[in-house]
Amino acid sequence: MSVIKTTWFDTEDGGAVVVREQQVGEIAEWCRARQNQGMWSDQDGNKHAARLPNTVIEHYCTVHGINLAEFVRNPEHVKRLCEDPNFADFRIWPGKL
Repeated sequence: MSVIKTTWFDTEDGGAVVVREQQVGEIAEWCRARQNQGMWSDQDGNKHAARLPNTVIEHYCTVHGINLAEFVRNPEHVKRLCEDPNFADFRIWPGKL
């Protein structure tokens, strides 16, 4: 089972730093197994491109200065994240989006 942990650190200037951790090994293994078995489409032919852990999406949003609503609203963000080679372990369907 994946573990999600949130840790808060107070800073001297009155701010805070939030650290999120998530064990994603099981998710990556699941994605690899689906890809190796060619199970990247459902019965209706819809492609399952990736399974993205919460922390990966949060990281993308932080780096690009957007919120979750913008990430979900604009399919270009999902496409960029899925095609980023740094997160290839979470891809299922190997083709271009």
